[in-house]
Amino acid sequence: LPAAVQSLKTYAEFFPEMVKRDRPPIPATPGDDPDDGPRFGPAVETATKLYGEEYGRTIFERYDRWDPTFSRLAQRFVFSGTYAREVVDAGMRELIAIACLTVRNAVPQLETHVRVGFRLGLERAAMQEIILQMTVYCGYPYVMQAMAAFEKVANE
Repeated sequence: LPAAVQSLKTYAEFFPEMVKRDRPPIPATPGDDPDDGPRFGPAVETATKLYGEEYGRTIFERYDRWDPTFSRLAQRFVFSGTYAREVVDAGMRELIAIACLTVRNAVPQLETHVRVGFRLGLERAAMQEIILQMTVYCGYPYVMQAMAAFEKVANE
């Protein structure tokens, strides 16, 4: 999913005329959306809790512009499905995301999840340690980039 989100952002940057906010969506999926209607409530609640209302809405709107059917699928699977599971708490899930995104060198998504970590009240030292521990798994270059991304967010 991080690679898909980054692809959407890159596409929007290079082809802004294709993703204008006032342009009606052109679904990639043919036919009517069986779940057409308002946002999926549990997904909105989870996204707002993690990202805040504005950023959560931005995520859903980006998917809406591309494909409303896929948007509903992402809402249900990611936000009201995976992110709503309670086997581990939201803080632990963010630490896992920070580790994975560091190893993948997915810097924009790492910044987002560090913000969520701060929003959830995770300790700065714990998030930093998770990044440092990834040196064993991905090497110094990715960890150095993750450290820079962390410092950028921490200083905002």
